[in-house]
Amino acid sequence: AARRGAADCLGTSAGDCEGRARRLYELAAKQGNADAALRLGDMTLRAGDAARAVGHYQAAHELRHAQATFALAWCYQRGLGVRRDLHLAKRHFGLAAEADADAAWPVRLALGLLYAEWGLQEAARRACSTRSGG
Repeated sequence: AARRGAADCLGTSAGDCEGRARRLYELAAKQGNADAALRLGDMTLRAGDAARAVGHYQAAHELRHAQATFALAWCYQRGLGVRRDLHLAKRHFGLAAEADADAAWPVRLALGLLYAEWGLQEAARRACSTRSGG
């Protein structure tokens, strides 16, 4: 079916083909396909609608999709489509690692960056607090 779908796009514009893919992913996601929800999230984020992308990632996360959970954590860490929340980012990175052992190394790297960022924020907060006398 995937080969046939790709062949159906031959001779059409990239936008038409992407629109067709989006419609098929939407149908599959409505039927509970976590991979489709993840792909919709990726497509939507690339299109610049981070808030809608988070909704797709959340749907796939609820279906226990580790990659979507990781993407959701990244959104929380960066404040993409949601209020920036490093605590929720850390929680979702941990959930991604629990959901799939293959996510362990990417999660470790992401957590390393998150902890470094957290440390820098804390140091800046303390420096500002010290300068202001409080």
